[in-house]
Amino acid sequence: MTLKGMIIDSSNDMYYGGSTAASYISTARQTDFIQLKRELEMPGRIDAGSYDFPFSFKNVDLEIETHQGIAMLVNYSVDAEMIQVGNMMNYTCKTRSGFSVCNNNKESN
Repeated sequence: MTLKGMIIDSSNDMYYGGSTAASYISTARQTDFIQLKRELEMPGRIDAGSYDFPFSFKNVDLEIETHQGIAMLVNYSVDAEMIQVGNMMNYTCKTRSGFSVCNNNKESN
């Protein structure tokens, strides 16, 4: 599992005329400001069936809130990856789930 926080800067797209959502993401510069990895299960054999793997990222400070502006995005996601090794080929299954961060406990002046 990987917890990722990223800033996507598309200010160059605005300057050069990028207008579609596809060009907005593909030409934007991405900077990861947090990336934490956690191994859920050691390599081994898993029998057929359905499994739940509980996990948590402890002591993570997500002080930067999710933001979607005209030229800047701040996104968070959790990525999961499972690799199955076989006799003839290997198979990799990946999934990504995004989430939002909103800090309501900020001090007000």
